[in-house]
Amino acid sequence: MMFYFFNEDKHYQETQDELEADWIHLEQPTEAEIDVLQTKYQIPKDFVTSGVSPYEIPRYEVFENEEGEKIQLLVVLTPEREHSDSSGIEYCTKPFAMIIMPNKVLTITEKTPDISGK
Repeated sequence: MMFYFFNEDKHYQETQDELEADWIHLEQPTEAEIDVLQTKYQIPKDFVTSGVSPYEIPRYEVFENEEGEKIQLLVVLTPEREHSDSSGIEYCTKPFAMIIMPNKVLTITEKTPDISGK
């Protein structure tokens, strides 16, 4: 699923217009969505799939596309509660990828992390 956001007065607002969007967020992206982003923005496929790969590790990379624009990838692992019982709480980690381009940011993940602390 793809979500589009634009920056208005230092606050992000959701939009349906991809061209207006400064930030595109993908949650559980389909193979078709991955292919479209890879082609449209000239991004290496492993950049786009890094947010959903169960074997991904934290990393930072820079790629230069055909126009000479630098595209940055930052992958972090976010905690996700697996279960809790009388012995404690068990967590696993899931990748969250941020692709930073000159005029747009993409974020990609299997499940958007809950950062509310609740």
